[in-house]
Amino acid sequence: MRIASSILLVALGASACVDSEGTRPAAGGALSPASGDQGGSVAVPFFPESAPTSQDYGPHQVQLGNATFAYLTRVAVPAEAMPLLPSGIGGTVFTYSLFVESTQAIELFALFVPDSPAGQRRPLLTAFHGFGTSHRDIDVRTRFFVEADDRDWFLVAPLQRNLADPAGDNFDINYASAQSQLHVEAVIQFMLENYAIDRDRLYGVGFSMGGGSALSYAARHRDRSTGAFAAVVNHTGSVALENEYANLPVASPVIDIMELIFGGPPSATPFEWQRSSLIELDAQGEILSGGRHMARNLGPVPTQTWFNSDDHLDHLRNQSQKLDQFMQGLVGADHSLVVVPGQIPNCDGQHCWSTLDQTMACDWLEQHSLNGQPLQGTVLADRAGNWEYFKLKQDVNGQFSSLDYFVDPLGNSLTLASPENVGQIETSIATLGLDAASSLKVSLEGFGLSTCRLVFTNALSPPVAILRDSLVLDEDCSGTSSGPQWCYDPSEGTLTLLEDEPTLTSWILQF
Repeated sequence: MRIASSILLVALGASACVDSEGTRPAAGGALSPASGDQGGSVAVPFFPESAPTSQDYGPHQVQLGNATFAYLTRVAVPAEAMPLLPSGIGGTVFTYSLFVESTQAIELFALFVPDSPAGQRRPLLTAFHGFGTSHRDIDVRTRFFVEADDRDWFLVAPLQRNLADPAGDNFDINYASAQSQLHVEAVIQFMLENYAIDRDRLYGVGFSMGGGSALSYAARHRDRSTGAFAAVVNHTGSVALENEYANLPVASPVIDIMELIFGGPPSATPFEWQRSSLIELDAQGEILSGGRHMARNLGPVPTQTWFNSDDHLDHLRNQSQKLDQFMQGLVGADHSLVVVPGQIPNCDGQHCWSTLDQTMACDWLEQHSLNGQPLQGTVLADRAGNWEYFKLKQDVNGQFSSLDYFVDPLGNSLTLASPENVGQIETSIATLGLDAASSLKVSLEGFGLSTCRLVFTNALSPPVAILRDSLVLDEDCSGTSSGPQWCYDPSEGTLTLLEDEPTLTSWILQF
């Protein structure tokens, strides 16, 4: 349900969960350098509230609210299987280390397994930590483990380890980089493969840097088979990273860290900054017209953004409001802005986890299951892969691709327009929710501007006839002809259309 008025005001009393983050801590300290990822010797997570002690290296108790949890550390190296926490045990939080194949590095994450019976599929909440803290930020400064216990949810809190810093001093600072999201992918994939997770009820929540990370992950992962978020709560997130960079003090060490993460300043590597942001803002903090706004992909995802009206980080309050402004302009989007007024006790600078009512946030998340894909929209892709209904292949890697689409089940038709940097589009009639037993209309526009093939997979039988602009078009599988073509491959079960006309053309597929 779309919320007509996007701004809600929520007052939090002294009973809100208290933390001590306040203003941003100095960079670094999340991990000490490991003695070698390949050998399985991994560093111990840094605890921001105190120096590590011997109990941090093994089993110990964690008091969270009125609940006491056993906190254990287990290590898995590439040569051995990941040890699993049995379903049904409940009340136990594990810290795991997971070898990530795509980066050849170790990721740490905290895990809570509910005490529901084995095989009973339950929601999974992924919690993204704030700036300058580790995955332990979630048990130190929030009550999300308690909420997961109360609701019988799984919960993971990934470190999202930053590998860009060769000195190894800032593993905890990631700003939703594409590399750090590979580590989140690995954690979520591990959960989906090893536990009874309800794939339609994957949720995300994050604070500050972590709020931007939660939304960025949701915008860049829209494939249910590999884990797509059904809803996200963003608490004062860094959603416009060039704007974040511009608002840092001139001598801030975070400038150097961000340049390491993204391979240079925004002027030198704009793509890397844009792909991890949700919106782009101009120098005045306004939405950049024609910007690469990854938030376009959040249209089908219910989202909430919270911030405190007295938060001392003015630019993050502005980013929250501009994100809401952008989302309100997306057709069918469901985004609400929750403004928490006044002073919250024990929250220095009013920038802390405590200005989020975490029970209310989980209540809201719990209402949502993964929505069906929208019938129309624009896919903005930063890499080849599955995006909504489509698997895209790029002409050029390291650049954005985009595609407008409209699916009409009543008219049994598909419209694709304005492909940019798209070499091939794969989909299936069943995935689109269309009827392969009757004539299918396919409208293509702008395809002469980008040489592009449209491939229908799982085509079990060849078409009886194909018409293009009312004229019968003969099959041509030679691969040597120019102009519009179609080809059915019985061995692959694919039907391929090739269009080279920039203006609108209409194809009729008769089966």
